Formats: sequence, structure tokens, C-alpha cells
Amino acid sequence: MPNQSFAHLSQRYPGIVEEATRFVSHEHLAGMLEGSKDTLGGPLTLSCGVPRNGSSSLSITGAEWVNTEFDSLGDFAWFFPPSTLSPGVVVNFEPFNRLAQHLVEFQISVGSGSQSGPQRFHLEGPMGLSEDVSITQTQLISGVVDVVPGSTGNYTVSLSQIDINPQNAGWVFRWVRVSSIA
Repeated sequence: MPNQSFAHLSQRYPGIVEEATRFVSHEHLAGMLEGSKDTLGGPLTLSCGVPRNGSSSLSITGAEWVNTEFDSLGDFAWFFPPSTLSPGVVVNFEPFNRLAQHLVEFQISVGSGSQSGPQRFHLEGPMGLSEDVSITQTQLISGVVDVVPGSTGNYTVSLSQIDINPQNAGWVFRWVRVSSIA
């Protein structure tokens, strides 16, 4: 059974499937985007178990394991180096308001610090959103997508692992959430 195999791997690599899912309050999201909670659009949350919502979708590349079930482990994608494909997650979403910024948050868990150093990720999206981030534990990796003048299509934001090192422990993607502020 797949879950038994994964349970064995999670015992071998402690901390890799730990979840510290922190849904940020609307007040905190509004503060990050410098507005009021009443102006927030969304949020849209996509995960391995819910990869589509309307015209919005989630794509995963280079994962060693994808669990789409809502079982005791939850839905997730597990990445473990080395991978033949560039490991990453891409969200393609329809903006809630084309005249508003959008906050995109990826919930990621990495292996325990005793097994690996920081894991490095690259966040990229429209209007110059490009940032390298290093993390050592479960956390949100987030970026703000500015208004895209004249845009009529969906926005795409990607999160990819960089400096892939076989000595690094794996990492787990849980969900991506998109919110906007008018």
C-alpha cells in the first residue's frame, strides 16, 4: 500500500512530513498587502487533492510521490533529490480583480536541519516577481504579484528548487493559496 511505504520513508527522514499548516488570517493578509480585510478577494487554495478550480490550476514537476487522497497524511507532493525533472510547483490562476495585487503563498516543509542545510527555492511570476528564498523548516514562501496592465488572461507563478544537492533531505509541498486586495 502506498501510504505504508511513505510512512517508512517518513520514519527514515524525520520531519519531512511534519505539517505546521498556518492559515494566515484575513487581517494579516490585508496587512501584508496594505489594505483592509474587507477588500480581500479569495482566497483560492489549490493542493494535490484539489488541483483545479474553474480556470485556475496547479502543476507539479519532478515529484517523487504525489498523494491526492485526504487520508491521515493529507494530500501532498514529496520531492527528493536527485530528480530527472526540475522539481517545482506552478499555479496558474485567474485574477480576482485585475486592478489589484495578488498574494501567492506556497506551504512547504523541508527535512530536519540535522539532515540537511537550508533548501533554496526560486519564486517567479509576472511583473518582475523574482526572488530566491532559503528555508530550513516548514513555512510559507510568498510573493506579491503586482497589477498586470492590459492583462486578459490568467497569471502564472512558479516555485522551483534550486541548488539541488543529493545530500539534502527532501521537501513536501502541501498547498498554494492566492488572495487579492482591491
